[in-house]
Amino acid sequence: MPYRPGHSFRKSSSSSARIYEIGLEPVIHDPGSGASDHARFWQEGYGAIMLIESYWGGDFNPFYHSVKDRISEFNLPYFFRLARLALGSIATLAYDNPLTHLDGGHASDEHGITVTNYPNPFAAETRIIYHLPAESSVEISLFNPAGTMIYRMTEPMQPRGWNGFRLDATNLGGGVYFLKVSTPHSECIRKILRQ
Repeated sequence: MPYRPGHSFRKSSSSSARIYEIGLEPVIHDPGSGASDHARFWQEGYGAIMLIESYWGGDFNPFYHSVKDRISEFNLPYFFRLARLALGSIATLAYDNPLTHLDGGHASDEHGITVTNYPNPFAAETRIIYHLPAESSVEISLFNPAGTMIYRMTEPMQPRGWNGFRLDATNLGGGVYFLKVSTPHSECIRKILRQ
């Protein structure tokens, strides 16, 4: 079934505007404009989202697509908020996607490692909690969406059962990250969201 903007995007853009305190209230036009470059994608059944300034909200560039169309005519604070809304909405759509979202409150692997964090989404810090089926050394890694490891911690030996620590996230930008807890025999990955 082709992606229809009104189904998921309405929910994700509204919640992104609220969660990230963007200061915009999205107005969804479904199926969208036939005059847009995006229309061809929609006609072929591909998902495409078009975000544009409003003709009626006082944020439209009167010189749009003319020889006087210059960046000095843009409402740059508005476009900054619009870019934040777009990125937050796409992250929310990815987080809600059943192919990328881990259902439930924790992630588990078939060997008994369980990983969770609270709160999730989080702001300045989150508590990482993991369960080991047996005493083991542990490596904890954090990856950004591009797959680059941005944090690594090793624990020489952790007892069987529940273990945990606080992750200081003050240096992390907002978005989705992947937390991997590994032992010599197993690993478990959990998606976490920094607000």
